[in-house]
Amino acid sequence: MPEESDYLGREEVPPDFHLDKPRYRIRCRCLRCGKTYSKIVSKLTDDNPPCPRKVCKELAKAEERALMEANLRAMIEAERGPGHIGNKPIVQAIDKTAEIVQQDYALTNLKDSLREGDIAAPRLPPKQQDAADNFFNPKAQMKGIDARHRKQMELLGRRAISGAFRSMAVNPAELLPMKKGEKALRSVRTEKLK
Repeated sequence: MPEESDYLGREEVPPDFHLDKPRYRIRCRCLRCGKTYSKIVSKLTDDNPPCPRKVCKELAKAEERALMEANLRAMIEAERGPGHIGNKPIVQAIDKTAEIVQQDYALTNLKDSLREGDIAAPRLPPKQQDAADNFFNPKAQMKGIDARHRKQMELLGRRAISGAFRSMAVNPAELLPMKKGEKALRSVRTEKLK
């Protein structure tokens, strides 16, 4: 897009309220009509504000329309359509993967309107989803256990927390057939790769 204005400078404008962000008055000169104008902005950007005159705005729209028509004529003469997203190899790979998964595993409920960070995995059946959600919930885990076994599991849990099984641990060094001070890892053989 062609330059529409010349940047002349800026000055800081005091805020309207206490502890409010500073604002800036940007001064520019229109390259079409030569008029000098200013605009108060709260954020500085690289783009100059457009000329506020109605004539200049209409001329800018007409130039943009002419540029779009020229691009369209060039595409028609070159006999090629506008670029689209689906012709990139990564997009084709994703589409092909989704097609294979849908055909081979009959997963037709994949999410296809994904945003960055979303997963395309289908939802689990209700029973499996409930089991996954309640995996670390002890009350939900004991749902299918009868009252006698449930009481026994609770008793075992309380005993484990109180430290009743502390002395039942086995030292791994006692199980391994090695001498005191010997390294636990030892070299068995070495091979040279070609």
